[in-house]
Amino acid sequence: MLDDFRFSLRSLRKHPGFAWIAVIILVAGISGATVMFSFLNAWVIEPMPFPRSEELVNLRTLRPDGSARGVSAGDFADIEQAALGEFAVFTQSSFSVKGEGEAERLRGARVSTNFLDVLGVKPYAGRAFEPGEGVLGNHRVAVVSESFSKTHGVGPGSEVKLNGEQYAIVGVLPESCQFKTIGIVDVLAPLALGDSERRNRTNRFLSAIGRVRAGAIDRLNGNLREVSKRLEAENPDSNRTMIVMAEPYAEEVARHTGRPILFTMFAVTLALLLIACSNVANLLLVRQCVRAGTSRSRGSAVSGLLRGRRSVDGATCIIVSPGRTDQQSSSRSANRSQ
Repeated sequence: MLDDFRFSLRSLRKHPGFAWIAVIILVAGISGATVMFSFLNAWVIEPMPFPRSEELVNLRTLRPDGSARGVSAGDFADIEQAALGEFAVFTQSSFSVKGEGEAERLRGARVSTNFLDVLGVKPYAGRAFEPGEGVLGNHRVAVVSESFSKTHGVGPGSEVKLNGEQYAIVGVLPESCQFKTIGIVDVLAPLALGDSERRNRTNRFLSAIGRVRAGAIDRLNGNLREVSKRLEAENPDSNRTMIVMAEPYAEEVARHTGRPILFTMFAVTLALLLIACSNVANLLLVRQCVRAGTSRSRGSAVSGLLRGRRSVDGATCIIVSPGRTDQQSSSRSANRSQ
């Protein structure tokens, strides 16, 4: 085995051009597959970096045409009373922060004060929101991402001007905290609604997420069907034929991340890797044909490659250093003629 390895190194030194072409082809194929697997692992295999993520459920309002929307603030107050666990709501939002230069646009969300508690996320610095901070007038507090904290030099106890108003930073999220259905989050702020917004049942702009015991989602959906029927009877104008249903939160993440597209891209990348390997194999065959002479066919070259080694390990060395078979065959023929 050691002799084969030494011979391979000598052969590569003699033919550096061939070696570099083979290495570049393989590196391109392997790198593409590795990058795609990293995306697949982050967005599909491990899509929710939250503790006990199998308990997380998402609420959706199903319409008669089969489409789905979020929940309204008025409906959520009734749903929360019938739910079997703790639920939180959020809505995507944008913020502008004014620094020394031009205003910077930030992505974030307005969330209920129990949002981080429901997800099981704890700020690595500072604290989460408190219940009283979801009331208008007390809502000017924020939890920011670690990247925002570093780039703007802010942390718990400091203040920042968001959307023209002064906000106190109360916590900093860890770098590992990612909200797949929201996207990149720089700022989380409390969702503070006025009385009219709390009573509104037609504007279904809220996304609802909660925790239920494993296996209790069917029971939860039974409760939600009863609540939906009651809401339809009490509010026929806004809730006619509307049904609120719960589903595993992983399904909502899959819709946002485009899981089928990622799987397709990964399959294409693997195909490219196989093509790269076949190209290297073709290079080896061509080189073997050249060394054996133009009169020999490709099939003869393949037979020579297969006959030239006594073990699988030896065959591996042939792929690295083509052409040794002919040298050994020539040596044996010379010995026989003598």
